[in-house]
Amino acid sequence: MPGSVLVAPPPEVVVTLSNVADSITVGSISVILSRAGLDGMIGTGDDVIVIPASVTLTGSNTIRVDLTGIVLPDDVYQIRVRGDEVAIPGRISYWKLDEGTGSTTADSSDGGYPGTIVGASWTTGRLGNALSFNGVDNHVTTGASSVSVPWTAALWVSREDSSWVDSRLLDGDTYSAESTSLRLEQYNNTNKVGFTQYTVGDYEFDYTAPIGEWTHLTFVGQASGTSLHVNGLPVGNHSASISLSRYHLGNQTFKGILDDVRLYDRVLTSTEILALARLGGAVRDTAGALLDGEFDGAFPSGDGVPGGDFVATFMINANAPPAPTNLVAVPLDGRQIALAWQDNANNEEGYKIERGADDSSFVEIGATGPDVTAFTDADILSVSAYFYRVRAYNAAGNSGYSNIASASPLRIGSGGRCGSVGLEGLLPFAALWLFRRRIERRARRQGARHFKR
Repeated sequence: MPGSVLVAPPPEVVVTLSNVADSITVGSISVILSRAGLDGMIGTGDDVIVIPASVTLTGSNTIRVDLTGIVLPDDVYQIRVRGDEVAIPGRISYWKLDEGTGSTTADSSDGGYPGTIVGASWTTGRLGNALSFNGVDNHVTTGASSVSVPWTAALWVSREDSSWVDSRLLDGDTYSAESTSLRLEQYNNTNKVGFTQYTVGDYEFDYTAPIGEWTHLTFVGQASGTSLHVNGLPVGNHSASISLSRYHLGNQTFKGILDDVRLYDRVLTSTEILALARLGGAVRDTAGALLDGEFDGAFPSGDGVPGGDFVATFMINANAPPAPTNLVAVPLDGRQIALAWQDNANNEEGYKIERGADDSSFVEIGATGPDVTAFTDADILSVSAYFYRVRAYNAAGNSGYSNIASASPLRIGSGGRCGSVGLEGLLPFAALWLFRRRIERRARRQGARHFKR
């Protein structure tokens, strides 16, 4: 539970989502566990990233962070589940291909090169909509100029086998040495992913994209050569170095579906490339919608608007007392509310009692000594419900909180007597009275006087 204080390292951290998650978006990029480090504060320069044994999606909506065998010292920990994409600087072109209608597609980067669609048709994409090309005469013309090294080109593609000798993903406007081409199928029917510098050479990687499956390709160009990543992982390097032509998308010979084309004027890191292959590095549902994860301490979290990280903290403190449990709250005559809880600690210095007008905002209203398991709140001013929680404390720190219990003051009738509450209203009070009597008898036998009346 967020805010918990644990006396031993947990074997796992579990986050349950309200929607069915896309499994490709759940992993070490989108789910991050860290601890505070020397200063004891999350969000400062000495935070330590914890590398879990694994991060997996169990079922359809449960994220499990496996901590088996991971050393977890006493510290403050934070679990973050991304609801926003990883920020990747240097983007110069971004054709989302999400319009779904019309004959143009916007460039969502600052580059400003919208594309004119020639023949290609709208269809369902890997993320939103996409464009389908027939491999004969379809293309998108952007008119954008070439980019010299370094550069990175990332895109989603679903391949159909082209009947031509090649299949072009990004292409120049001429067949001169100044123009280049990124190929889903390289020249001369090799069916292998590659790249071309016209009038100079055709180059290929030892990789063939599957037919009819969404595949994420990332090409990286620099002075030392050109490399390929597939679904976020490196598969090959070539010593040939080329500029990046972006005049056409899916030029003529390309047959298949193209989606989410992003170009950068630098070499992306392996983590950034993996984030793009994980749909931007944020957790999404199966419809592509971002996690709505803004967490304010209460469930359900989120503000109803897609986007926003889920962030929660917990503490490991081997010397802190265990949290109390089974907190109950029962109204008494005279506008008082009696509390009782189960003491699970043998090292506490006492208990702190907190009260709130709802189940998310609390203030401390009192404290007890050790071994006390009851408290009476006599400072009741209204007839609305009051909410309570309790935690133990000692020199090492506070325990986690108990469960939250609530009660409303009894109505006062004429003559200062309690209004009618009926048999149902007396039952919880009777249970609490019996519980308190047992505690009193135990305290007397032990010679203690910790019980608060």
